[in-house]
Amino acid sequence: MVWKYITDYESLEETIPEIMKHEVISLDVETRGLDVFTDPLLLVQIGTPNEVFIYDARVLNLQELFDKLQFYKGITCLHNAKFDCKYLRKYYNYLPYKIFDTMIAESLATAGVGQLYSSLNYLSTTYLNRPLVKEIRESFADATAFFSDDQLNYAADDAISTLQLYPILNQQLSDLGLQDVADLEFEIVKVVTDMELSGVNFSREIWQECYNKTLEDLIIAESQFKESVLKIGFLVVPAKKNGVEYMKEIPSNEINFNSPIQVRALLNRFGLKVPDTSVETLSEINHPLVQQLVTYRKLTKRAGTYGLNFFEYINPITGRIHAQFNQIGTETGRFSSDSPNLQNIPNPAKDKNAPNYRAAFIATPGYVMVIADYSQIELRILAEVSKEPKFIKAYADGADLHTLTATLMYHIDAGAVQPEQRSLAKNTNFAMAYGSGASNLAHKFRIPMREAEVLVENFHKGYPVLSSFLTRSGQDAVINHYSKTLLGRRRNFQIPSITNPDFKRVISSIKRQGTNHIVQGTSADMTKMAKVALYNTVGQLNGRLLLTVHDEIVAEFPEKFKEEGCKLVEQSMIEAGQKLISSVPVLVEVHANSFWSK
Repeated sequence: MVWKYITDYESLEETIPEIMKHEVISLDVETRGLDVFTDPLLLVQIGTPNEVFIYDARVLNLQELFDKLQFYKGITCLHNAKFDCKYLRKYYNYLPYKIFDTMIAESLATAGVGQLYSSLNYLSTTYLNRPLVKEIRESFADATAFFSDDQLNYAADDAISTLQLYPILNQQLSDLGLQDVADLEFEIVKVVTDMELSGVNFSREIWQECYNKTLEDLIIAESQFKESVLKIGFLVVPAKKNGVEYMKEIPSNEINFNSPIQVRALLNRFGLKVPDTSVETLSEINHPLVQQLVTYRKLTKRAGTYGLNFFEYINPITGRIHAQFNQIGTETGRFSSDSPNLQNIPNPAKDKNAPNYRAAFIATPGYVMVIADYSQIELRILAEVSKEPKFIKAYADGADLHTLTATLMYHIDAGAVQPEQRSLAKNTNFAMAYGSGASNLAHKFRIPMREAEVLVENFHKGYPVLSSFLTRSGQDAVINHYSKTLLGRRRNFQIPSITNPDFKRVISSIKRQGTNHIVQGTSADMTKMAKVALYNTVGQLNGRLLLTVHDEIVAEFPEKFKEEGCKLVEQSMIEAGQKLISSVPVLVEVHANSFWSK
């Protein structure tokens, strides 16, 4: 391996023409830690087919280098590109023109059967048969003088491995028909980079109010539950002391509500036998005591998860929350987030009893938030891929699809549909998109299984073309060992041996996942296409993207551009949707507010 350690400006200048003449280069950085706001940049490595240039960022101002690289229009290969891009954006306001991320490429090619995020060492070992020595990475944390040859070899190794992986992984993407999806994901790296660097403004005061309200509700719920429990006097539960089992009496005021054994014994006293004490199981039991316990459990979890420890996510330098966005957070291609997980922030639109924690995420002073998401996008995608004429006509006419479904399931006129029937029909529409069936309805609406089966049969009879598609798409996933979205995103499946005792269960699961991937994965593609379009245009109104949850996009614009910002977001999302959907109209719900609202 040939590398040059650059510590003077004359040598730096000499490297630029060599870099610019190649169609493909690699780029990597070494830092003291993982936090772009506190851990300094140490080295920048640029790999070419001939050699690797290692620039010491501690002794050189590399702004001129990256000013010149702004004109490089070739492909820049990185591994976990978001990390490197955040440092380069922050230090030099630089992002590569065309990114190839080896980690994302591998994730796309092996989605469903591989790792979501593979290390460079894993890829180098797997594809190049060359393991990387990673132990020396820890020495960078204490680097003060010039770097040793071992450290520089390590830095160069990352750059050259990334470059050598490019033709292998690029060919793999081409062979699998994933180029369009890969191009989209590589563009999304830039979007995520700026979203994470930007962060979102946050109000401690509003969060504190929400937390206080949760504590008040918890105290009331705990008091009500304990009052009901006190009536039993005591519990008898199995216990063990010094290896000897015995029955132990526990006074009702000392019962541990977080102990599965004691909770099951408590429910037995009320004639309730349960397989387990999870909130999911207990939520299905229509009994006052059990519902009190469920409320208590939910509030306890909420108080613990969304307490004052949440303030640790506020960056001490920026005063904002900089969540980590995982652009391939699931096998279907949807985003996820962590530190904090924004998807789990209680949504008042779905939990009307919860305080509005989302209101603590506020617009920057002088700005407004623009919040938008697609309207029934998964059902519109289902109409597109299935070509079900009744779905298509309902959306074309602006009719209520859920009411239509209720008329087919219950064999009644639209005017006779009751709210509960429409709710069940709505659940069925989405359940079909997720690959679920009668058991889902019976479980959620607490109706007999046979009744649920009849309703689902009526659904399939009412939508014969859709029913045929659901069957065919599931079978195709099993036959082909993969399912793909309208853009071409694949989800691969491992088919078990027919001798596997779980064969039928696994095959049924693959059929559901295969159908779901077409719908949910297409939704993910569409939302990402909209993000890229917005990323390239929001700057015209001095706006920026802030965060994303499922099909929802949140941006902010100066207050004077509120109306224009809403129109820009709405139009960008609609146009992205229309690139994949043509059978039905694409609708977007958009509004502006001073905080993150639904």
